[in-house]
Amino acid sequence: MSSISQPIVIFGGFLSSPRHYREMAETLTHLCGEQVWIVQARTGDWLRTTKPEGWAQLLRKLDTAVQSGVRNSPTGKITLIGHSAGGVMSRLYLGPTSFEGPGYQGLEFVDHLVTLGSPHYNQRGGELRQQVEALYPGAFFA
Repeated sequence: MSSISQPIVIFGGFLSSPRHYREMAETLTHLCGEQVWIVQARTGDWLRTTKPEGWAQLLRKLDTAVQSGVRNSPTGKITLIGHSAGGVMSRLYLGPTSFEGPGYQGLEFVDHLVTLGSPHYNQRGGELRQQVEALYPGAFFA
């Protein structure tokens, strides 16, 4: 991690809601002394991910949280923690490639990406994971 403090954004997993990550956010704030934002993705948002428009909506919500963190960051960057599907989608957010809307080029705003339990390579993982892996294979941004 950087020696300069910076905010943290948590992007939860499939069918989760922000309340599932409150304790994690409080613990990170306590341990690191950093501001923590939780992407406001709710269970209903995840249910819409059967279509690309649903993924695009979640990427917009991720960008909103990242931009909130960036506005409060002394470095102009944040640390992004993605859990499960949130980790897979975070890879898509980092890149310049458009996905049903703008390319967010999140790499400009994200200093570190940490994924927890993210099924990056699950063969049964569905179309999104396959698209992410095709666009940004492996640890593409490392």
